[in-house]
This record gives sequence, structure tokens and C-alpha cells, in this order.
Amino acid sequence: MKYNLLGTTGVLVSELCLGAMTFGGKGFWTAIGQLPQEEVTSLVKIALEKGINFIDTANVYSDGLSEIMLGKALRELGIHRQQVVIATKVRGRMGSGANQVGLSRMHILDSVDESLKRLEIEYADLLYIHGVDPVTPLEETLRGLDGRPPDAGTVAGVKIGSSVSLASTHATAATWPVLSRAWKFRRQYTGSLPARREYRVSLCTAESHKLLQAASADRQ
Repeated sequence: MKYNLLGTTGVLVSELCLGAMTFGGKGFWTAIGQLPQEEVTSLVKIALEKGINFIDTANVYSDGLSEIMLGKALRELGIHRQQVVIATKVRGRMGSGANQVGLSRMHILDSVDESLKRLEIEYADLLYIHGVDPVTPLEETLRGLDGRPPDAGTVAGVKIGSSVSLASTHATAATWPVLSRAWKFRRQYTGSLPARREYRVSLCTAESHKLLQAASADRQ
């Protein structure tokens, strides 16, 4: 397995990341996948044995069930916390309340607390911004990603993800270790590749072959 640096953090992650979107299957997510716990544990075991140390989930996947099942799999396998880099996400609706959605500081802090409870871990290594919140200023979102004293360490390492625009890459990269994530590799990501390289911004995508094609074209 090949390992790459995660932005400027010094943390090494496997080039392949295990996604947990198919874990559980609840509500809307039944159309994506419905893996039961036994198969989830087996899949995680195989991935780790093959050298994958990077695992991606989200609070919205099966309404939190994905996080629960991933945490249980790691415990059943007796995996030491520092053997894996765990990413989860924030932005999606997690309840009927007016503030249970978005990228406000309130929702970010509440979401992190709930994700850690479901995963049964003390901290997450990476928190992705799982989409755009047009009503919350970027500065307020960054305050949320900074955590709440004295337990600001509940999200370790990289603090911001999905910086999908060139402007937001420039705005945040000078201060924050940034990792950007693309659900599908779209044309607008290609134009920001030079800035990402300048600021040493890592990019995760679900369509790696398109990323490689774009990066190759950019170098030319």
C-alpha cells in the first residue's frame, strides 16, 4: 500500500480510503447499501490487513448508523486508535430542529460531540465540511472547527474540508491545514489545482482516475 501525506500535518494516510457509506442502510441510504454488522467488521478487517489505514464515514450516513457500526467493528477487531485515521463529516440535517443542519458553530460542535459518541472514540482525525452553507459566514464555520475549550482536541489534525473554490482555498490555507474533498471530480476542481499545490492542499475524490487525468493535464 502506498501512503501519502495528509496536507501539511505530517500524518500518513493510505492512498486508498475505505468508505463507510454502505454501512447499515437506513432511510434514504438503503438505496446506497445495507451491509450488516458482520459484513462491516469483515470488510474493515480485510481493508486493514491490506494496508488501508484511512476510513471515511459521515454523521448523515444511515442517520448515524454508519458511525456506530464502524466504531463497533474497530472495537471487535481490537484495533488500536492510532492505527487508523478516521474521517467524519458535518453539515447535513441530523434532526428536525431549526439548528440541526448547516455549518454554524453551534451545529458543528453539537455534531462532533454526537459523532464521537456514536463512534465511541475520544477524537476524530479529520472533519469534512460536507457541502455548502450559504447562510453562515466562513469565519463562523472556522470558529466552529476550532473546537470549544478546554476540549478543542476532539477533532485532531486537519480541521477543514470541501474547500471547493479557489477563493476559499486562498482564504483558509494560509492559516489552516486544509484537505479538500470532492464527491465527484468536477471541472471546477481542475482550475484550483495550482493553488492546492502551492498551499500543499490534499485532495480526496471518489473518482481518482479523473483526478489523475486533470493533474497530468495541469502539469503540461
